[in-house]
Amino acid sequence: MTTSTPETTSTETLEYLAKVQQVKDLQTARCRGWAYFLGAYFTGPIWPGVVANRTGEWTPFWVGLGLGVVSLPFAFLDLGIISSLPAAGVGTAMMASKSKDKRRLLNIVSPEQADVKLFSSGF
Repeated sequence: MTTSTPETTSTETLEYLAKVQQVKDLQTARCRGWAYFLGAYFTGPIWPGVVANRTGEWTPFWVGLGLGVVSLPFAFLDLGIISSLPAAGVGTAMMASKSKDKRRLLNIVSPEQADVKLFSSGF
């Protein structure tokens, strides 16, 4: 019987993980509030799920989805036009807050500057 020793993490792996985290931070910083809101309003949880998967920020998705499920019985009253606003609005506000925090952390002024940094990183 052989004993296995814990494998040490190589510097290449650490560099790769740091680069992945940097890309996720830039993806969060480049999130635009108006696009998130329109996507959440017109597609329900589909677009917020795409953004959450890309950025790793799942809290706005789950809060918006939960509020959407709670407000679902009211959709029959107005055909879903007004009752879908709270879920899209709360998810957008949370994602905008997270995006603003990442921009402040990375010294980025606008989502366009985050786009430039992301595309020039070459990752």
